[in-house]
Amino acid sequence: MWFAGDFELCLDACDTIAEADAATVAQVTLLRARALLRLNRADDALAVLDGYPWPEHGDEAVTARMLTGAAFIRANEIPRGLVLLDALQESALDAHPTIRSEIALNRALGHFCRREVDAADRALDAVSTEADIVYARALEYRGWIACARTKYALAASYFVAALEHLDACKHYDRYMEANCAQVLATLSVERLDLETWRIVVARRAKIDWSAHDIQRHRFWITLCAATYAYEVDGAEVVAVTEARYAETIAPIPAARVEALCRRAATAGRADERLAQRDHTGAAYDLFVTLDAERFENYDKFVPLILAKELAIAGRVEEAHRVFALYKAYPHTSPLLAVTGDPTRYGFEKLVEGFIAQAADRRTAAHHAYLDSFVTFRRIDYKRRAVHAALCLGWLLNEPELFDYADRTTRHLPAGSRLRQQVESIPTDVVVRRLSPSRRDVLHLLCQGLTVEEIATKRRRSAKTIANTVTVIYRAFNVRNRAELLTELLRRGIIKPA
Repeated sequence: MWFAGDFELCLDACDTIAEADAATVAQVTLLRARALLRLNRADDALAVLDGYPWPEHGDEAVTARMLTGAAFIRANEIPRGLVLLDALQESALDAHPTIRSEIALNRALGHFCRREVDAADRALDAVSTEADIVYARALEYRGWIACARTKYALAASYFVAALEHLDACKHYDRYMEANCAQVLATLSVERLDLETWRIVVARRAKIDWSAHDIQRHRFWITLCAATYAYEVDGAEVVAVTEARYAETIAPIPAARVEALCRRAATAGRADERLAQRDHTGAAYDLFVTLDAERFENYDKFVPLILAKELAIAGRVEEAHRVFALYKAYPHTSPLLAVTGDPTRYGFEKLVEGFIAQAADRRTAAHHAYLDSFVTFRRIDYKRRAVHAALCLGWLLNEPELFDYADRTTRHLPAGSRLRQQVESIPTDVVVRRLSPSRRDVLHLLCQGLTVEEIATKRRRSAKTIANTVTVIYRAFNVRNRAELLTELLRRGIIKPA
């Protein structure tokens, strides 16, 4: 049960061992503490370890002190945990090499939580390559250290190496496998890394997902699969199926909100506006029944994701309200918030841009999109950088931003939605000179909508839309819609039906 990643069942099994010899009871106590740590119940682990009469010497005593140090770190008593582990590293010279490697691993974790990534890296040097799963976990930790340094290509290589080493281990750590696969799924989608995504697909099919405590990883990989299918592969049916499946397997209500947002985003990008609004409304209705202040670490982003979809759906006041909730609560524990996370900052700014643009605050949207683009381009998060570049490019009519989006997506399949968005950027100089709102009206004119219909859709008066149409006619030097369509056909801006 431990190796399968089912830690609650592992604890239940420990409870069934009522009478046993002292050695067995000691091993069960250590296993119980390990399971509690994996469940982020550090205080309970400390109570279990403190309640057993450990001997002064021997591997069991060293392991108990090591787990106590690890529990202090996970309970945010990091200095206390490091003091214990540092002393143990010096004194436990006769301990089993694997135990000494695990001490080094937990020292690295302590430094990592203090944002001392160089010290964490050095601590991992003491982990032996012969330490089986412990060495695989050290490779995983080096992946997290690379993420903290925003070296995401290097990070991906470490997570892949961790999985490869794990495959050769005597025992198997299903939780670690699922964790590495989840991180690789995120990195491959955000970096538009087709090769790494193939590794994720193969690993996803291989993992036994029956254990309860790896359902969060399964859920997140499914969300990534929905994003990848639509934006990278252009497989709309797969994207819809994956997004719906993510909602089905959502382990908690907050995760279901996230899945509904993914369904809304998929529908919106396919121009299915009614379905988009329906999924967004369902996500919001569920969200308001939850206490966001009590969200677990992994769910802190849910209000941010929901705020984005609300803004896109035109529900600006609700988007503002949900975004304010997101900003009001702490985001993650010290264990997860290692670097002032640039990915979080970049996404915050992107969502701010969506909300500002939906509220017709162009200057605020401009600055937010710019911050997001600069952040994501710097850390090579290509997908988000392209999103920000396109939003900013439409606001500013900047060819350089469109050129960046074009260069970054050229390797994507022809059916990729992201690539199609880039290829739909107008090259015509007249269209480029039109403001984003006028380009939107031009697009609706080409769809055959009347002035009144456009006014309703854009929530403007018919007079305002009529004035915009007049400006568009003047820009193309035409007198009416028929002449406009003829001119657009001549320029190759639209194609014959």
